[in-house]
Amino acid sequence: MSYIYFMKLKPFLILAICTMALSSCMKPIINPDGSLNIDKNTGGDGGSTPLSNADTYQPVTKGSTWTYAVALSGQNYSTTGTMTGDRTIFNGKTYYNIAATATLQGAASGTSYFYSSQHVYANRGTSIVANVTVEMPYLIDTVAVGHTWKAQVNDSGVINGTQGRFVGTMVERNIAKTVAGKSYSNVMHTQIDLQYNVQGTFQSFGTYDYYIAKGVGVIELDASAFGMTISNEVLTSYSIK
Repeated sequence: MSYIYFMKLKPFLILAICTMALSSCMKPIINPDGSLNIDKNTGGDGGSTPLSNADTYQPVTKGSTWTYAVALSGQNYSTTGTMTGDRTIFNGKTYYNIAATATLQGAASGTSYFYSSQHVYANRGTSIVANVTVEMPYLIDTVAVGHTWKAQVNDSGVINGTQGRFVGTMVERNIAKTVAGKSYSNVMHTQIDLQYNVQGTFQSFGTYDYYIAKGVGVIELDASAFGMTISNEVLTSYSIK
């Protein structure tokens, strides 16, 4: 997909809903401990030729839109993200801008930011809770099933004074999946675990299951915390320009 939504939850339960970014032609650099090492100079366009819409797991062409049906805490509504064609630089990395709107009053709208380099897809946005910025790498499209990666939750690695990280896992590759009555092929399934350092030990506070279709973007995102389903978001329509 092409936008990010942060729910109104307690700081430890910041859950990112729906993301996207462009994949470049370089391979990801993964350190021995599983952490990502991305050269800032290759971010976004980074001098690389973008992949075609058919080859990327997230198109970024101006005017492309994605609409999702959202089920969140007993409420049902829709959200739409539109690629604006603008780009923003944070810390030397270039991000694509997406404008998000929601049919539910009080649901997050505005601009969010999307980045990729070396086949790593990530989203960046600010939560409603304490104005916290979070960046989540939700897909590395070249890794094998079972492979994991790690990344700190934001530039500082800290949210509200607590160290946090994301641990991603490739669950399934190139599967077929039907979402909202439409069948998709070449779908990647990843799971992202949001962890906080509690008294010296990282513990899980939320997980996100992403389903990302080649040439389309995120088609479904399921979020849960402490064994409970928090939200479900499915793609109902899209237009790739």
